[in-house]
Amino acid sequence: IGTSPQIFSPLAAGIVSFFKRTPWVFEIRDILSESLLATNLVKNRYLLKLVQFFEVFLYRRATAIVVVTNSFKEILINQGIQQKKIHVITNGVDLEKFKPIAKDDNLIESLGIKNSFIAGYIGTHGLSHGLDSILYAAELLQNKYKNHNIKIILLGDGSNKESLLKLSNKLGLKNVLFLDLVPRNKIHLYWSILDVSIIHLKKTNLFDAFIPSKIFEAMGMGIPLLHCVSGESADIVKSNNLGCIVESENFEQIAKSLIDLSKNNHKIETYRAANIEASLKFSRVNLANKMMDVLEKL
Repeated sequence: IGTSPQIFSPLAAGIVSFFKRTPWVFEIRDILSESLLATNLVKNRYLLKLVQFFEVFLYRRATAIVVVTNSFKEILINQGIQQKKIHVITNGVDLEKFKPIAKDDNLIESLGIKNSFIAGYIGTHGLSHGLDSILYAAELLQNKYKNHNIKIILLGDGSNKESLLKLSNKLGLKNVLFLDLVPRNKIHLYWSILDVSIIHLKKTNLFDAFIPSKIFEAMGMGIPLLHCVSGESADIVKSNNLGCIVESENFEQIAKSLIDLSKNNHKIETYRAANIEASLKFSRVNLANKMMDVLEKL
């Protein structure tokens, strides 16, 4: 089994399977060439073409392909890959680790955000996540709407974190808290203090095919979503009533939605119950069984 987005992992799996004369599975969690194009990390079109060539070559050589979204499946079919060897197994949640618990009051106290409505982004601070929009929304909350009850937590690390810290200082934000990475066995405590989880990606057609994995952790914890991604993931949020959907990079909408949620406890509780119910469909145990079915058939 070779997993993308790194091209070398599935390439190694393909080579080993050739010499071992054994089936191999290409698991696609990200289409590398599309991501490089969307984030503008690689501007050399010849290099992009080369990456895409290797991807399609490996798709064709793989015995089976597992993708994490239906949209990825459609992209591969449009590239001429046989539909019958493509299987969709989404990301999910470990319900043993991520389950509803009471807010950690000691943590809230230590962070200095007692008696606040807490919205948070937990995850990678990369170029593709467009987190500057959250900071501009925070500026509106602080200066235009004069809302001092809402506090925003940004927990994680990534290539864009330094730029985000500089932007926050430039905007003079007092309602945003940057937190460094915490041990995996402590992360559920930080999830517990959130009233709303913010899911955000840059506004690009490519990300319509993505389902951010943080959706599922929020589900397990019973945290309502402020979902700033369109496409397949938005369909999951809407069909399961997991939270409200706003346009990516629309910081005015993000700010107004946070104000609305902070004043509507009934809506929050409705979303919370819906997340807990939906999490059962995306249990890692159920998804692992689906993966086993694919492997056993090979």
